[in-house]
Amino acid sequence: MAKTFNTKAKSLIRNEWSKPLLKFLSRRLNKKLLYLGLPSPIAEDIEEWIDFIDEVIAFQCREYGKPSDVGQSREDIEVLEERLNRYERQGLLNTFTVYDGYIEEVILKGVDNISKEFSQSNTIKVYNLDFCNSITSPIEYTDKYGNIQAAFKFNAVKKLLRLQSELEENKQEFVLFLTIHASYKGQELVNFINNPDTAEHKELLEKYNTRKGVEKRSRILRLFVIDTLQNYFRENHFVPHFLPTILYKGLNGTQLLHFSIVGFREKPNVGRTSWLQGVGELCNEKLITTNNDIFELISDDILKESDIKSISSVDIFSSSKTFNNIWQR
Repeated sequence: MAKTFNTKAKSLIRNEWSKPLLKFLSRRLNKKLLYLGLPSPIAEDIEEWIDFIDEVIAFQCREYGKPSDVGQSREDIEVLEERLNRYERQGLLNTFTVYDGYIEEVILKGVDNISKEFSQSNTIKVYNLDFCNSITSPIEYTDKYGNIQAAFKFNAVKKLLRLQSELEENKQEFVLFLTIHASYKGQELVNFINNPDTAEHKELLEKYNTRKGVEKRSRILRLFVIDTLQNYFRENHFVPHFLPTILYKGLNGTQLLHFSIVGFREKPNVGRTSWLQGVGELCNEKLITTNNDIFELISDDILKESDIKSISSVDIFSSSKTFNNIWQR
């Protein structure tokens, strides 16, 4: 039986945080959206968001948590393909593609485990990325010339944004969801911690080091992800807008961080795109968490982070400077 990673907290985020954003984006564009991500064999995300999605590019590994091997069973991939086939037969999807392998492997190699070449010809409107598996970072893979290469997981995000930026479509508006273990220990994070490149980063890291456990890890990881992704977005001519970060418990109490970044294409005359937020501002916000059927803010008496006025993804974005000053041009 295909494994599900669904939990009450994940369902709340999917239905009450992410889905309203997709509805907002679909209505603004007056069309359904192209999804790229990791829906799992049961495809809970696709099922819940089907009213706003009409094309799917999916990635499915063979044995979750283990390095890819062609000798592993393809059962989970076949379950996902059958489910998406059913949606297509019912007229709920126009088309879909399933790649065999972890998303970072396929994107960085350019082919999946059965040598299907990865391609993207249209603008992705919904990225749903999950770095929750235990595969280490960097990963090793064999390139098309037979050479062993090492690549960081976050390089896959960078490449996806580069591929998006190379498309000729002028108006590109999209949302990127990223879920990651709060205990993530990839080498790129280690490098970031050991070599802070600004005084602000150093000050924030020193402050977070006064905390322990998930309170410390989650905030260091938030700082790393926000700084890394804002650079990737802006280098590829996308204006990012980061919504508040959600810390929640997945299966077996695993602490997970969920990021939502809304992107808008803007080609500057010189250099990188603008950004109307700041790392310090975003890292001074309280984290959001889930409590049964509601979202709550996490208060920390030592860090004294600022309140979030509304725990509504659409309200937060539609009232932002990014939306009103850039998206409304």
